[in-house]
Amino acid sequence: MAIFCDTHVHCYDFSKIAELFDYAATNFLKQGSAKDHFVLFFTDGQVDKTWVNLNKAVAPHYFSSIDFGSWVLNKKPLQGSIIAKNKATGVELNLLPARQLNSKERLEFLVLGLSENDPDGDAAIKIVDKYSKDYLVISPWGVGKWLFGRSKILSNLLRTKGSLFHLGDNGGRPWWWVWVSHFRQSPLTILNGSDPLPISGELARVGSFGVRLDVDLARSNKNEDLSCKQLIGLLRSESVPKQNYGKPLGLIRFLVSRYRLKN
Repeated sequence: MAIFCDTHVHCYDFSKIAELFDYAATNFLKQGSAKDHFVLFFTDGQVDKTWVNLNKAVAPHYFSSIDFGSWVLNKKPLQGSIIAKNKATGVELNLLPARQLNSKERLEFLVLGLSENDPDGDAAIKIVDKYSKDYLVISPWGVGKWLFGRSKILSNLLRTKGSLFHLGDNGGRPWWWVWVSHFRQSPLTILNGSDPLPISGELARVGSFGVRLDVDLARSNKNEDLSCKQLIGLLRSESVPKQNYGKPLGLIRFLVSRYRLKN
């Protein structure tokens, strides 16, 4: 059985959350089948509060479901997740919490499994030490984020704490940006995430750039909901076979997205 996971998801306009589910399901099904597990980690930051909004929406329906367009949402408190199920196809998406934190050095970290609204501003080494035991910590690639002074900081962090946090590739990386030296420094598996930008058309990328985990049926049954803790454990384990999937952006799309983001 396969688990397909997008580790870096935002929905800056919550009114379009059902549209995001549609795109994610379509992209996941290009990689696997409805028999597999499809997982989205909503990496809430200072602006994007998707997981917070999802929880607010399902809270009054603790013992029932709530409709979002063609999707039905059910909260799974014991699993720490929300299940979104398509009314027509039966495809399910496992929605999980995460937090996007910016360090004092302006490095970005994703803390998968963390639902609390912890503040930004801690030193990078403190973020890794604080969260790596109970959560999965990822520092995702971003345009300019690993260059110049921050490049040295990340390299030093990889030398001293590289076994405690993963690096993440980003669906917004252009195909011609091939050389990323830090990826070669990390001792752990690189984990893909789509990281849609707050501009129109970006939701279509959710689920298209992620990581596939292959697990045996004894450890994961499609008829049983995987808990957030289980998924974190599978992602952290270097003994679980993983394969990143998805293509980086083309040159024109990359340049257009950057222009639109600034204007």
